[in-house]
Amino acid sequence: MPKQVKLWTLQLAKWRIAEKRNLPKLDITVKSGAKYLAPDWDFLMDYKKSDKGPDAEAAYTKRYLQKLSRLFDEDTDKLIEILRQGEVVLMCYCPPGKFCHRHLLVSYLIEIGEWFGYDVIYMGELDAANLKEN
Repeated sequence: MPKQVKLWTLQLAKWRIAEKRNLPKLDITVKSGAKYLAPDWDFLMDYKKSDKGPDAEAAYTKRYLQKLSRLFDEDTDKLIEILRQGEVVLMCYCPPGKFCHRHLLVSYLIEIGEWFGYDVIYMGELDAANLKEN
């Protein structure tokens, strides 16, 4: 039976929500977090300077997924270590509901989980409402 993993996403400014729930937090920003999971400055700035339309999102997604693919090839354990936590909150500066790499990472981890025997479930954006429900 696969090991279950719960992934949440959260805007970094709201980290106290995860803290109250005693959930492991993972900052995936290039400024203050795990750089190996953060977008690189060059394509982050390209996106920020863009019109943020579908073409810009597609270009950003392609470059971010290439980065994750390189990480998988070079140091798979860094990705598996996230899954081994069982439950983790992926945080960055983007507001909820906006295009963001934390959602791309969730999708990638779901895929990786399948390969390594983990049942990865995206629980959604952590907020005060679902804090009470779960």
